[in-house]
Amino acid sequence: MQEHLQNKDIKVILSETFSYLNYWRDQIDPQLNQFFQSELQNPFCGEDYGREVLGKIAELTLRGGKRQRVAFVAASTALLGEDLTNEQTKQSL
Repeated sequence: MQEHLQNKDIKVILSETFSYLNYWRDQIDPQLNQFFQSELQNPFCGEDYGREVLGKIAELTLRGGKRQRVAFVAASTALLGEDLTNEQTKQSL
């Protein structure tokens, strides 16, 4: 019975962890998309080759797993008592 409770606790912890990671993905991805879209409009990006390279960089950056670092930094920041809703704190993440 005790093992069953432990497995249930692990499932809850994993579920909450994935929810937390998804929350940060949802916070960061729109900003990354906006950045790459604005860079595509940059005249220094070039016509063909520059846009192709930037597209590949965007594709690599937006793949799964890249926001874990942000989530861990945010969690550590919150554990240290910083307010994650503070604009200065948000910019430092």
